[in-house]
Amino acid sequence: RLRAAEEDLRKSREFHARSADVVHKQKFVPAKSTKPLTEVSAYEIRSEKRAEERRKWEAAAAAARADRERQQRQAEIEKLKREAEEIAALRKSMVPHARPATVLKAKPFKPQLASARSATCTKA
Repeated sequence: RLRAAEEDLRKSREFHARSADVVHKQKFVPAKSTKPLTEVSAYEIRSEKRAEERRKWEAAAAAARADRERQQRQAEIEKLKREAEEIAALRKSMVPHARPATVLKAKPFKPQLASARSATCTKA
């Protein structure tokens, strides 16, 4: 068995030339296609559609952003008006007013000339 395997191995290592059939065959000639020619039809590129969607989205986002900013400005203006009104009311309420002299109604004040006696008392 080993000798048979060795013999097969030895035979497989030997060079055996093949016949040159290619030299005797006819050359390859391509045949004309029977399929109809491809018709070019209109096509749509996805990037163009995506760019249009992006433009619409950016316009909507810009409008929303402008609306938000307008609302913020309006709120700021209203806040400033409210603060100005509060300050005006606070200043108006803090104007000093004279206290009513209810004592003077009962016993009115009558100024008198200073007497000589009271003038000398103050010097001592």
